[in-house]
Amino acid sequence: MDKTPIEKTMEALVQLKNEGKIKYIGLSEISASTFRRASKIAHVDAIQVEYSPFAIETPQLNLLATAKEVGTAVVAYSPLGHGMLSGTIKPPSDFGPADLWKYLPRFSAENFPKNPEAQDESVIPIPGTTSVDRLKESFGASSVSLSDEESAAIRRAVEAAEIAGGRYLESLMADTYADT
Repeated sequence: MDKTPIEKTMEALVQLKNEGKIKYIGLSEISASTFRRASKIAHVDAIQVEYSPFAIETPQLNLLATAKEVGTAVVAYSPLGHGMLSGTIKPPSDFGPADLWKYLPRFSAENFPKNPEAQDESVIPIPGTTSVDRLKESFGASSVSLSDEESAAIRRAVEAAEIAGGRYLESLMADTYADT
């Protein structure tokens, strides 16, 4: 597979920005070292990464620390673990032909029952939904206030959880975090 080096991609993005065709530069699903290389070319305004209790592996944490260090915003997608934490995901046997979840290892018939059903202030969560009601519910969460004890209890539960199955098929993400 022919890959374009991040430096070339950043040079093209800088040119588009200089021409006024884009206002900001954002990158998604990159490793901390690739992000550092990109940042040497130009400031990256935002990075996007899955960040949820199901995705706090070392590569994500390294990326978050690097973003904080260089002053780049982090946009976290799937803060509810692709719906697993909301309790709305049905068993894999009920997935329809168009359901994305049937392709994600964490939602396989083998891994799904092993995962719990049940964040960092510098991370901006972006809830994904196909329902206006779920979107309203997600925005309602901004009015919820947790005590320090409740936050600590949630953090302990997240850190103690053993998650079964990878985030994505390995063939799709093989090189994403390879250089972390």
